[in-house]
Amino acid sequence: MLWAGIAFAMGLFLIIADFRMATAPDPADKYKRRKKLNPVAAKQLRAMFVWTLAVTAAVYYVPDWF
Repeated sequence: MLWAGIAFAMGLFLIIADFRMATAPDPADKYKRRKKLNPVAAKQLRAMFVWTLAVTAAVYYVPDWF
């Protein structure tokens, strides 16, 4: 269970880092809000989340098979 948590945390860290790199703060906005993601970047982040869930499930369930 610990390793699955670590795998999930690493995946979320990478997703958040990728989101922050894909969207720069708007310099004209007083509160420096980030612009909306374009559709391609949003699809890539969703795919990264699905892969994170798949890897986490594999880390959790596969060791029980052996």
